[in-house]
Amino acid sequence: MEQEHIDSMDVCRHPKVLKRQCMDCGQMMDSEYGVPFDYLRQDLRLIDEEITRLKDANSSKLFAEKKLQLVLDLDNTLLHSKLFQEKYLKNQTDGMFMFEPRGRLLMIKLRPLVRHFLKEVSSMFEMYIYTMGSRDYAKHMARLLRKDYFEKRVISRDDSIHKEKKSLDLVLGIGHYVFQL
Repeated sequence: MEQEHIDSMDVCRHPKVLKRQCMDCGQMMDSEYGVPFDYLRQDLRLIDEEITRLKDANSSKLFAEKKLQLVLDLDNTLLHSKLFQEKYLKNQTDGMFMFEPRGRLLMIKLRPLVRHFLKEVSSMFEMYIYTMGSRDYAKHMARLLRKDYFEKRVISRDDSIHKEKKSLDLVLGIGHYVFQL
């Protein structure tokens, strides 16, 4: 029995690692092993083959549901955020929300009809949020917009592999195509 466990550890390719421990065999791994997928689960890391497997499985699921994927930005797409300025608020407070990350007060205003838009497209798309804002900001804004449209598909700069620019590498979607307009 012990020999079987050792043999399985030797062939384990560690596709999923959580908190530096292989989720299949329990072996401890290097902290840089795999690609971080913290937006799905804190301290989750996946190897390329597992990412490809998950993308293929998700593509099959979406194909069966006759859905596509839609990746949406937050700022200046679904909502507007601005540092709190009291003089600005004197003229316009209707429909504003407040968010206070790290001692800075932000005013948030949703785009007109954004909730109606999300409701309509949710039947046709599996939706993601991708923002260069912080993870706390992204999750808070997803709740404001109605988190059940996005579930755990909320990606922030804290999750991004490329910290200086957006990349669709973390989207468990169809292919690796990136279109820029």
